Amino acid sequence: MVSLFIIFFLLLLLTIAVGATLLWARTKRLPALIQVIACSVVFLMLASKQVAIHLRAAGMPAFYDFTGEPIIERITEITLPICFIAFSVGYFWHALTQRRI
Repeated sequence: MVSLFIIFFLLLLLTIAVGATLLWARTKRLPALIQVIACSVVFLMLASKQVAIHLRAAGMPAFYDFTGEPIIERITEITLPICFIAFSVGYFWHALTQRRI
């Protein structure tokens, strides 16, 4: 069963991704696009892992076996920290370069 923490974390990531998308739609600036891409990638990777876990519990382990392969695990281990850093850089870049009213 999915823990409550995972559900809240995925909802938080989805909310941040939607907020970053709205910011990018309004500003069309690179820092906002970096935030959208980074948050969306993290959300999709973590959500797909949770879907794979549920499919395995339902008796369909093919997707779980695919996400558990060493190359996919290595890609995840490399991509997640890069996306977290990219989101932070995009956030601070936007915060430092936006015009103050």
